[in-house]
Amino acid sequence: MPLLTPEHAREWIALDTSPERAREIALEHCRPATDFHWYKVSKDVGNVRNQGPQLIEPLSSALDVDD
Repeated sequence: MPLLTPEHAREWIALDTSPERAREIALEHCRPATDFHWYKVSKDVGNVRNQGPQLIEPLSSALDVDD
């Protein structure tokens, strides 16, 4: 799901939004990936049984690309 304003997100997921309009919203109104800092985290994050703040601790420094 793209990161959108609440208004655009509601329109994007609405049942009556056409695929063409959903694509337009995603392409024109979402924040680009370059607005974020990406970090590698432990594979433990992928298991819903795991809990705790250690799950969001970066394994390494910020990345410029998603691995």
